[in-house]
Amino acid sequence: MNTMDGLWDVDMKAATSSIKEVNECIYMLSLKTNADDRQKYSTMIRAKLSSLQKTIGNMEHTLREMATGVSSANNIEVRRHELDDIKRSQEQLEQAMSQQGNYTFLPESQQTMPRAELERMSRSDLYDYRNTIMRAQDRELDMLDTSADAIKNISTHIRDEVDLHSSLLGDLESAVDSTHTMVSQNREFFTQIIERSSKRRLMVYIIILTTILLFILLI
Repeated sequence: MNTMDGLWDVDMKAATSSIKEVNECIYMLSLKTNADDRQKYSTMIRAKLSSLQKTIGNMEHTLREMATGVSSANNIEVRRHELDDIKRSQEQLEQAMSQQGNYTFLPESQQTMPRAELERMSRSDLYDYRNTIMRAQDRELDMLDTSADAIKNISTHIRDEVDLHSSLLGDLESAVDSTHTMVSQNREFFTQIIERSSKRRLMVYIIILTTILLFILLI
């Protein structure tokens, strides 16, 4: 299993857990008639849906990284179907909450309850809300730790690749130097052969000319 698959499995587990928890909270909300109880469960559901949305964002980012990496097309297609299932579950949960009433979506820049709503909550509701937020934050911190470990592993892999390429370049440079030395030696050797051949040819010419000259003188 590569790093991206590991990240995906962590996010998939977190998303599945959030969906299960939200389903349970929505069911409990449907049984409550007291306004304070409904407010408490609505607050918990809001925090869990916000955490689910962040997890979906992480999964979308991981899927894009897989598409540009070495993952097979079949693996990416399977992951895409899993993400679509998670998104459909999220939409169904939000629709179920809308049917329960007293539910508004928070903008991305506002991930906590408005102050006016917090002031209307009882002490026990505030305690439950705080615990829900803290659990969501703990889950996000765990995911960040996992992501940090994955990034560290990727960095280590990249460093090993760079070291390997540097070693290969060093070997290539040594081979080039060795080849250059051999070429220089061969060039020098052939130069010497040519020089020796020229000297021998000159000596033959001298001997022939001397012989001809002596022959002429004797005549």
